[in-house]
Amino acid sequence: MPCEKDGRNLLEIELDPEIFNELDKLATETGLSIDKILALTIDAVRRHEKIIESIEEALRKTLA
Repeated sequence: MPCEKDGRNLLEIELDPEIFNELDKLATETGLSIDKILALTIDAVRRHEKIIESIEEALRKTLA
């Protein structure tokens, strides 16, 4: 079943062929689907962005 994020099927996005090949290798190695790997990657990036924003805010408060 395709994974949807923000109402879009992740397999419908255009990927650089080299990136797609790397994702395909990872999918084969892990047994996960490419859309699942993309969904997990997007979630991880969003979590890291929130952590970075939190650190930046703490630094602004400390340096103010």
